[in-house]
Amino acid sequence: MSKVVGRGLAAVGAAALMMGLGALPAQADGVDWYFSPETVQAGGKVEVGMSAINGCSPSPVTSPGLVAPIKWGNTPGHFPRLIGYGTAVKQPGRYVATLTCKDGQKTSKTFMVAGTPDPTPTPTKPKPTAKPKPKPQPQVVVKPKGAPQTGGGYSAA
Repeated sequence: MSKVVGRGLAAVGAAALMMGLGALPAQADGVDWYFSPETVQAGGKVEVGMSAINGCSPSPVTSPGLVAPIKWGNTPGHFPRLIGYGTAVKQPGRYVATLTCKDGQKTSKTFMVAGTPDPTPTPTKPKPTAKPKPKPQPQVVVKPKGAPQTGGGYSAA
């Protein structure tokens, strides 16, 4: 290696240490996990999963794009898989989901919350029951007073 290249690498390394880049947690490159779907509707359900024998004992998956951290659980009949379920926030945008292994390694996945949430059905008030129509009252009989008015007795011609 030439002296110029060696000095350049040393300078880059020194600059990284002075900027604190050497203190970043190691990325968990060997951790194979998934976040599904990568694009989810606002307020939609998501799933995370990973092999339980990949060397990472994970903490819950966290993200500002999740309503709550996703906790891991065993999947009956699918050992050695760990799976967790969660809900995306209702604010559309691009988010990063992160899990931290117990040894401090971190790994992240990017996902998108798309569109607008399905409108939450508003509870409808039950329609008031129609009051039964009142029974019609019998018509009052009016008796005529005097003789019927038939005209003058002349026939119309």
